[in-house]
Amino acid sequence: MLKVILLIVGSVLVTIFVIVPLVCLLYFCVRDIYLFHSVGKKIRNEKDFIKRLLQQAGFLKDEAADWVSHIILSNPNARESKLAFKIRAEGSEISTDEKIRLHLHVNTKVSKRYLESLTEKGKSNPLRGAEHIVESYLNYKDKGVQIEDSDEP
Repeated sequence: MLKVILLIVGSVLVTIFVIVPLVCLLYFCVRDIYLFHSVGKKIRNEKDFIKRLLQQAGFLKDEAADWVSHIILSNPNARESKLAFKIRAEGSEISTDEKIRLHLHVNTKVSKRYLESLTEKGKSNPLRGAEHIVESYLNYKDKGVQIEDSDEP
């Protein structure tokens, strides 16, 4: 009789302290893998969406898509003007002489990286490129457009 009781108690203890934690661990691992995949997919889709916006606008070159999308996606609650400023100011700032040559105010923050990323259309109005991309992205996002399902912005 004692052996049966010890066997039952041992089985219950093994279940409580070994099997249940293993099942929980397995559940959380699978859940984390799923969440990692779904969040990564959403970010990839939003990066592709921003790249399409860049191509359609024609203000910035395709090479700028990575760092522009990184700035936009890493600041999800930033205002439009703040995001445009961050895009224009990414990298080292141009000199005052270059700003004057581009007909910009000397206090305007514009980086070399941003200027190198501008197309001919973008160089005609350097400040408009970043503003247009951010404005377009936020308009689609505010309208509730499912970015992962949309083929065209």
